[in-house]
Amino acid sequence: MKKIVLILTLLSCNNHQSNDKMEIKYTSINDFYANYVFNYEDNLKGLQKLNNYVINDINLSKKISDSIKIKLNSLTEEDRVKFIGNQSLPTIATDIILYKEINEFHGEPTDQDILLKYHIEEDNYKIKDIYVPISQMKKIDTKLDEKSHNDNKCIIQINSPDINLEKFHLIIEKIKKIGYHNNYQNYKYTIENKKGKVLLSVLYDTNGNYINLKF
Repeated sequence: MKKIVLILTLLSCNNHQSNDKMEIKYTSINDFYANYVFNYEDNLKGLQKLNNYVINDINLSKKISDSIKIKLNSLTEEDRVKFIGNQSLPTIATDIILYKEINEFHGEPTDQDILLKYHIEEDNYKIKDIYVPISQMKKIDTKLDEKSHNDNKCIIQINSPDINLEKFHLIIEKIKKIGYHNNYQNYKYTIENKKGKVLLSVLYDTNGNYINLKF
């Protein structure tokens, strides 16, 4: 009887996990506040959700920062000092780190728990780099071929129908090695599968200083 109950419990847990949807929250786990990703989908759809979350976070932070700066400009020097002293909201951008879900016995998240890290320019809130930690690498066979290149666009073909974190890391490393974007004000890398379907575009501006993703 106990064995049957245990099996039913395990089946129930598995069914619950399979129905869980990916979710990103800024919350506290083990008394450490951070951006946590629950039930991460390691595919192109999951990567897009991560990027959308970061873009929304950047836009909201910039909006708050701009409002604070407008407020400061309207104050006298004395009132400005008082306002800054009582202000807890940041007026400059900081890097955005997305951690995978950790359990209650894990303690604080470490670099090994990072899914993605976005390096943000302090003053203009633009993305300077997107970092996938080496700990996420599984060493699977992924082939990237440069298909074509012109003055403002390069097409890279990948031998895969989808893009997960590891393949995204390899794509970024390939792009950095090619380096065409460093010579143009605006440059676009289009990632497509062998059937010619566009999976992802990596956009650079200001001679490679800033990066954006388009899905």
